[in-house]
Amino acid sequence: SMPDSIIPYMNANLRQECVDLVDMKVKADVKNLLNGNSTMDTLTSDFLHVTLNPSASLEMKMLPEEDGDSLLCLVKTFRAPSKESEIQFYNASWHRLSSKDRLPEMKQEDLIFRPDTMSRERFDMLDAMIEPDLISAKLSPSDHTLVLSLATPLVSSAEKKGVNAILMQKKLNWQKERFK
Repeated sequence: SMPDSIIPYMNANLRQECVDLVDMKVKADVKNLLNGNSTMDTLTSDFLHVTLNPSASLEMKMLPEEDGDSLLCLVKTFRAPSKESEIQFYNASWHRLSSKDRLPEMKQEDLIFRPDTMSRERFDMLDAMIEPDLISAKLSPSDHTLVLSLATPLVSSAEKKGVNAILMQKKLNWQKERFK
């Protein structure tokens, strides 16, 4: 029942075809409306992952609300080539809900740390290389968690190892009506 505007690549017929292919236990790969291929990689009772094309994917997770209802969390991830995600929430009628009420505000400094063995000067130098702030998100198919990571698209290959030493992932848990 998802509106076609959420995934313009795939109309209701193509989405249903993917579900049917999963039910038949064959690869759920369809020709999308942009003449590329879209693949439903994972489908469970409360989770979905679709590779829309080589540069975009969509994850959906049904999350419980305190009043007994559920809402849908959608994570659209774009790779060009570094990953950046957009997180959206919808109720069962596909009305978009505010994300700011359901997610903590994330900034670059929330996804980096200075190891004890690293000087403040070296850390500040590596931190300055992380530009722009590209945050990607990944929903868990098995529980109600969301993992956030920071991408480093403009870091040279020579400095990649140093920058990776200060990066960390942040795991958020769904609690009642928001990720914390």
